[in-house]
Amino acid sequence: MVAALLSGNALMMLSADTSAAPRGSSVLEAETEHIHRDLGDGVTLLLAPGTRVVRQGWLRVTLANGQTKRAHYLALLNGRLDVEVRKQGDGPVPVVVAAPRKVVGLVRSGQAIITADKSAIALAALQGDAMAASDNNWRQLAPGFVRAFTAQDPAGHPRPLVATPEPNVQTRLLVALPGRTVAARATWAAVEDAVSYDVAIKRLDGEERKVFRQLSTSQPEVSLDNLPPGNFTLSVRAVDGVGISSKASAPLSLRVLGVELPERARVAGDAIMLRRHQRVQFTHAEGLELTYDRATLFVPVPDSAGLNRGREVVVRLRERGRTDEARLTLVPMVLTTDVELGPPLAEWPGDTVTLRIRVRNESGGAEDQEVSIRPEVTVNGKGVSPRWSQRGDLWLGTVPPPSTPGPWVVRVKVFDGFGELTGRASLEVARRSKK
Repeated sequence: MVAALLSGNALMMLSADTSAAPRGSSVLEAETEHIHRDLGDGVTLLLAPGTRVVRQGWLRVTLANGQTKRAHYLALLNGRLDVEVRKQGDGPVPVVVAAPRKVVGLVRSGQAIITADKSAIALAALQGDAMAASDNNWRQLAPGFVRAFTAQDPAGHPRPLVATPEPNVQTRLLVALPGRTVAARATWAAVEDAVSYDVAIKRLDGEERKVFRQLSTSQPEVSLDNLPPGNFTLSVRAVDGVGISSKASAPLSLRVLGVELPERARVAGDAIMLRRHQRVQFTHAEGLELTYDRATLFVPVPDSAGLNRGREVVVRLRERGRTDEARLTLVPMVLTTDVELGPPLAEWPGDTVTLRIRVRNESGGAEDQEVSIRPEVTVNGKGVSPRWSQRGDLWLGTVPPPSTPGPWVVRVKVFDGFGELTGRASLEVARRSKK
């Protein structure tokens, strides 16, 4: 077992070789995604992509007050390692991290970051109690400071962390429509000396916050697209040139309201098309307020919402106590068709019976919507298949003459995408007399 002794401000490490993983040790490696590891004893690790860490077992650390503590002993081979040490019943269990080039960190409590690459070895204390050393030259590291051991600064003089970003979003309430992407962005002012930003999005599951997505960006903004319905928080850290990040920003709460459509309703642009008595259902709406159109009185959100007596309505939603709003437009599905059959005195064989269907979409507020119709044509009750052509909102067709004896009755019924009848017509066709 490796031994360590702290006397005053000097912690003597008798062995801290990180050039290779010793036998019996375990290697933690994050390839393309962040990896969380719980070591027990209130100790958790976060490995950034491209990080390799060796768990070397335990280390005995004798503190300045003479107390001997058992410590987790890790070797950081490369990458970035975040360490959190929480207080336990018998006090926090320290973590010793040995990095290349005889740099060692000791995290006795709180949160710290250690990074290692070809150009620098750095250790930062975000909060709590941490120390860093090069060649056993130990120094206490105050919260909010970093020691970066580089060719330009081999002693790793302490300096403050980069500033913490302050993210903001235009609205904290977003609406997820079926088949549509939630489009929103979080932005913040660029931080001096920051080369990138780490963004953590956590999902609230009861009282617990679970990491939902972690992103890295070089720009002071990030897309919040494709968030599913639910409650989330967003926090941002600025990252400097040696990979050390600032403290995380205060969590910014976000809510994505879920909207479930009734049967045969559909999304058209930013609106939802409904039949007169249909209603959309809300999910993850607890604590929200709602009003309609230009009304000023907000009430608790009900389970569902529908048209205003069959007319278009704008549903306005907000978090209780806030003024920023999300809006949802509900429009009636009103589709009619003008159906014509001709010529009026048609006779078979001889005449060509033509069909003209003019589609009239009277749904307000829904732009660029796809209008679908389904014509059904019968001759004496038997279905036939006309030859159709389409020019915009005009459908043209010809009815094939039947082989059965006449007279005949041609009937046309036109249905919309909801299966509702929108128009009909009929034509009697006489049998042409022989001369």
